[in-house]
Amino acid sequence: MIRANPLRSIVAVAVAAFYSLWNLVAWFLSEPVEMGDTYRYFGFLIFDPQNPGITTSFLYQSVEDPRLITLIQVALATCAFLLLAWVVATQTKWRVSGMVSSALVLLISMTVPFWSWQTLLATEGLTLSFSVFWLAAIIFSFNQERSPAILITALSVSATLLLLVRPQFVVLVLPASLLLAFALSRRTRSLPVLLAVVVGALPAIGFSVWRLLDLMGDKGYSYIYTMHNYVDKTTTFRAYADARMPTCEPLTAAINGPAPWTDMMAIRDQLISLCPETYLWLKNGPVSVISWTTQLPTESLSAVTRAMSDMIITPYSPMSAIPNEVSSLLLPEIPSWIWLAGAWVIGIVLAVLAGYRRQPSAITVISSLVMAASFAFLIYFTWASDGIELARHQVPWLLFAIVAGLTIPVAATQSASRTTTPISIDATTAP
Repeated sequence: MIRANPLRSIVAVAVAAFYSLWNLVAWFLSEPVEMGDTYRYFGFLIFDPQNPGITTSFLYQSVEDPRLITLIQVALATCAFLLLAWVVATQTKWRVSGMVSSALVLLISMTVPFWSWQTLLATEGLTLSFSVFWLAAIIFSFNQERSPAILITALSVSATLLLLVRPQFVVLVLPASLLLAFALSRRTRSLPVLLAVVVGALPAIGFSVWRLLDLMGDKGYSYIYTMHNYVDKTTTFRAYADARMPTCEPLTAAINGPAPWTDMMAIRDQLISLCPETYLWLKNGPVSVISWTTQLPTESLSAVTRAMSDMIITPYSPMSAIPNEVSSLLLPEIPSWIWLAGAWVIGIVLAVLAGYRRQPSAITVISSLVMAASFAFLIYFTWASDGIELARHQVPWLLFAIVAGLTIPVAATQSASRTTTPISIDATTAP
């Protein structure tokens, strides 16, 4: 039995206070940074199909002051990462593995690739914070001593907050909710628990699906991204479109010119008068993601693999809560898949060092494969939907997956393994 040590509580509170103060000072020294689409958060109607984020727009239009907005974003991120670190530490009974995992989470949260998003007037900062809240709720649900009602409430509220700010996360939230519902009902041997978990997440999932369908059905929005894909995806979408759409000489000249992006953006709004048939095909034709990727499956898989293997997340702001040299040491400027793989390797190694030796069950393997496939689909769908700022639009799921890799293996395996006696920190054995 592990008995709490008062010193541990004092240290935990001191670390939380120091981390919070550090982030506050970093915010004070930073400045809000606008993006190319910042105006949309301040000017669009909350439920406009092209509104990039309901929660973000509501916050920005309610607060209005950019400086105060970034303070709120930094405060939410600080609370989210502190909560996650606390949940991991308590779930692992304050053992060394959990403490190392929590420390790593707090450290990387202050690096440029993570912290800089909180100073940007864009939806990515809030998305990262709410995804970390959801991750904390998932790990919290591993706790077998908590009431199912508390666990279900935490999962439902955190999933709702996340999906309101970034509906695309439904690709991960939906399968995760079903898997968690099965796990909790199996653990409690209660069918009502399964139904409660599903029902708790269902409204937000339904809303997200509606928002995505509404967005995909907006012809003005889809036309813009179709043009982006035409410029960016030479071997896939452009090849597909050139073989099917009416010929347009001005379009051909623009795409083959010295500055295709600039020329294409200039011609985009004039195409209706220059080549009306081509314009109508690009706007109303078979240009959806499903239409062209199913026609070119091999080429699409090859292209997304190349794009992701070379993709480096370059922050739009150099600001971080720690010196840039330390930030670069923790997360160097290398392809993001190396960050992702490294995080999961570290998490698994920590779990092994903590004493976990059991062979994964069939349910664990199947659940892992389902979530890996969902994550891969999200990466693929984002790539296929977007021909510009790909790295920015992949950021929410990539940074989330990195944090998940550092925490889930340790927390999950400690829940599954109670027969081992791992090293613990600041604990004594009760008589």
